[in-house]
Amino acid sequence: TGTGVERNQAKANKLYLQAATAGDPRSMMNYSINRFYGDGIQSDPVDAFFWIDKARFSTQHTSDMKLKWRVRAFYDELDKNLTSEQKKKARSRKQ
Repeated sequence: TGTGVERNQAKANKLYLQAATAGDPRSMMNYSINRFYGDGIQSDPVDAFFWIDKARFSTQHTSDMKLKWRVRAFYDELDKNLTSEQKKKARSRKQ
């Protein structure tokens, strides 16, 4: 949670990516948001869409509706802001 430590967004993104790669949908969402906006990491909309799409798929059967709706809201935001070519590139990417 980062309680009691100095804020380091670059380090947080490395940890989010580790957890996202291990399958944690909340980390997928957090990494995607930071990746899109360039918070502590270089902005990359295609990579951001890759991770939020993966999070959306991972939360299809979750009982955590708050997480599911946050993921869906950010997915919808990226879906509106990316070209179809960018989305196609993200979806064709392998983990």
